[in-house]
Amino acid sequence: MKIKPIGRGLKLMSSGFEAAANRELSALGLTAAQAQLLIILNSSNDTLRLQKSLAAELGASQACVTGIISRLGEKGFVRLSRDGEDRRNRLISLTPKGEDICQKAHEALVRACRDYFSPLTDEELGQLSAIVKKLGFEDI
Repeated sequence: MKIKPIGRGLKLMSSGFEAAANRELSALGLTAAQAQLLIILNSSNDTLRLQKSLAAELGASQACVTGIISRLGEKGFVRLSRDGEDRRNRLISLTPKGEDICQKAHEALVRACRDYFSPLTDEELGQLSAIVKKLGFEDI
C-alpha cells in the first residue's frame, strides 16, 4: 500500500472544525479554546489547577493560555489566585457561572462535531475517533 502524506489535510480539517465550533459557541460568547479550557477544568478532580498544566493539556503556549484565562476571568467563568507556596504560579478554578456554562459549551461542541463531520457515517466517525485516541489525542 502506498502511503500518501496527510499533514495538510489534517491541518485543514482541524482548522475547519475549529471554525465550526466557534460558530456554535459564539451564541454563548465563547471560542473553541475557551470552551475546551472550561471543560477541562470542569472534568478535573482538582478544584484548583496550575495554569502551566492547563497549557500542556490544551497543547497551547502559556502565553496563549494566559489570554484565554484572562478573557474567561473577565466574563466571570474562572477565578485566578496565586499559589501560596510559589507566588509565581497562578491557580485557576471554575466559578459557579463557569460550571453552569460547561454543559452548554459541551452541547455546542457536539453540535459542531455532528455538523462538520456529517459526511461521515457513524461507523466512519467511530473509526476516526478510535484513530485519534490511538495516536494519543484523547478528546475532552
